Amino acid sequence: MLQLTEKPAPRALRRPTALVLTAFVAGIVPFAFHAWAALHGSFSQDDFIMTYRAAVAGPFDLGFLFQDYHGHLSPGGFFVVAVLTWSAPLNFPLLVAPLLLMRAVATVLFWCLLVRCFGRRWAILVPFTVFTASTLLLVPTLWWAYGIQIVPVVLAAVGALYWHVRYLREGGRWWIGTFAWTLFGFAFYEKAVVVPVLLAGVTVLLGQSFRERWRYWAGHVALLVAFAATYLALTSSQVAAGGPPMTAGTVADLTGRMLGDTFLPGLAGGPWSGPGPGATWAPSPFAVVVVLVACSTCPRTSTSARSPAWPPRSPGTKTRSPSARPGSSPAGSCGLRSVRRPRTAPGRRKEPCWSPAVPAAWARRSPAGSPVAEPSGWC
Repeated sequence: MLQLTEKPAPRALRRPTALVLTAFVAGIVPFAFHAWAALHGSFSQDDFIMTYRAAVAGPFDLGFLFQDYHGHLSPGGFFVVAVLTWSAPLNFPLLVAPLLLMRAVATVLFWCLLVRCFGRRWAILVPFTVFTASTLLLVPTLWWAYGIQIVPVVLAAVGALYWHVRYLREGGRWWIGTFAWTLFGFAFYEKAVVVPVLLAGVTVLLGQSFRERWRYWAGHVALLVAFAATYLALTSSQVAAGGPPMTAGTVADLTGRMLGDTFLPGLAGGPWSGPGPGATWAPSPFAVVVVLVACSTCPRTSTSARSPAWPPRSPGTKTRSPSARPGSSPAGSCGLRSVRRPRTAPGRRKEPCWSPAVPAAWARRSPAGSPVAEPSGWC
């Protein structure tokens, strides 16, 4: 016997907030400039060498994929150039397309990471804009041979951090994504060894324990050891015999150049002296950074912006996604913690009690109806 059931009501489309629209502009404008500059570029230096070797070998030649390329091990990069060379030889826009796609995915993941860790607040536009508009990634990646190494590492670092934060908060199988992104970075550039270091640093900043997840960290150590053994077995040292010794002055000079001449100017929109070797255009998004910093420091706030960033977990508490209950904040699971409400005897009054994870200062200054002002447990 058939029974008529009511159709579920369609979901109401939420209008994007001013914060989301501003973040979209902060992400799409630098990306459009990057795409324009990259698509107007051409082959240079190692690009010709890599495409020639790819045309001779093929995408499934293990000797080609795991070759010692001047001390670098990049099977993922050589696989990409081999596939694209096989499909369309010397087609530079086609070679640039995977870099732009990876850059776009890294931008979206970085925004999701900031929202999950700090909530939807205007202040996260500062690191987000520095990430999207800085020429530290724009100018060097216009040289394709270097871009196919560093852009996948950036994507791997952001993806691993996002899955790592979710694993620390929710547990489960999110650790699989962390290891998968780390392996993805190892396939393109040996400097992806910094990814586990970033994961450990974020764990310390969030106040999480290493001992509780020792198997997880033992897996990262084993992965690092395996990659180091593979790298040392397949590559040779690029330090020339009889060269100048490495002294403290040399290290200090290199550190000064990295921080004073590259890192700090790059954060503020540099370099100021023109494009580097192989670059076709050197933009200066300093004005964009200044405008968005001013917007982020203005007194404009929202209800979700008052949610705590990462409350520490208390032993014996269980968490669930904020979307599991009505009225939860869209700020991400980093800012909220739910506790089971035990049943009370009939006639007993329920009194709200604040979870140890939410400081009383946040509770006092949060308005009624905000996620922080809601009781996280019941006495």
